[in-house]
Amino acid sequence: PKSESAAIQRFGLGCLYLLLFQVIGMFVSDEFLLSQDFRDLSFVRKHLVVGIWGRYTLYKYISCWLLAEGACILFGVTHNGTNENGEIQWNGLENVKLSLFENTTQFNHYIQSFNINTNHWVAHYVYKRLKFLGNRNLSQLGALFFLAVWHGYHSGYFVCFFFEFLVIYLERDVQSIVKSNETLSKFFEQPSVVLIVRILLRLYTFVFMGFCLIPFVMLTLEGYWHVFVSINFSGVVLFALYPI
Repeated sequence: PKSESAAIQRFGLGCLYLLLFQVIGMFVSDEFLLSQDFRDLSFVRKHLVVGIWGRYTLYKYISCWLLAEGACILFGVTHNGTNENGEIQWNGLENVKLSLFENTTQFNHYIQSFNINTNHWVAHYVYKRLKFLGNRNLSQLGALFFLAVWHGYHSGYFVCFFFEFLVIYLERDVQSIVKSNETLSKFFEQPSVVLIVRILLRLYTFVFMGFCLIPFVMLTLEGYWHVFVSINFSGVVLFALYPI
């Protein structure tokens, strides 16, 4: 079956995200987060910059995946049968779901939409095999520890994936509290409240995804500690103190 149009679409998206990566990088970079200019910004502007920097960081990976996927589609290796409408699917090697990624309202959406194949592999071969621990949180910690070691031995990898655990823990707990409380559930189902909450959650995921990436990119304690100090340890206070 013909694959040219699907290949051009993903390749074109790859070029677009590569362009966005280059343009954003002209204004926000790793070096900027370590600069005095960043430290001199207001509290709110710092966090917005961290969010934009997080997108800049992730767009690097997304552009590479989309460009590679376009080539793989062209050669036919991504053919994945047909959907319920009989349309040919070329998503056999899809590694990012752009619509979900760009509209996240919870961190679990990032897990579902970003680096999909790696996440599926770890869930199947690591997370599920830790079922014998008898605790979902321990299984998740074990899987994330595996991912940290897989990336390398810099402390930043371990801090980053530990924050992922804390963020998911917080979100699951809050969702459980809301669902178990009828009054809260009805309040959050009101149309006007739904819109406001959605906007706030979009900002929350946008900003704090950038925060969680700081140790992943800076790698060393000296690097990510410097940025944490600049933003007054906001994410540390929010996520690390929540279980306590």
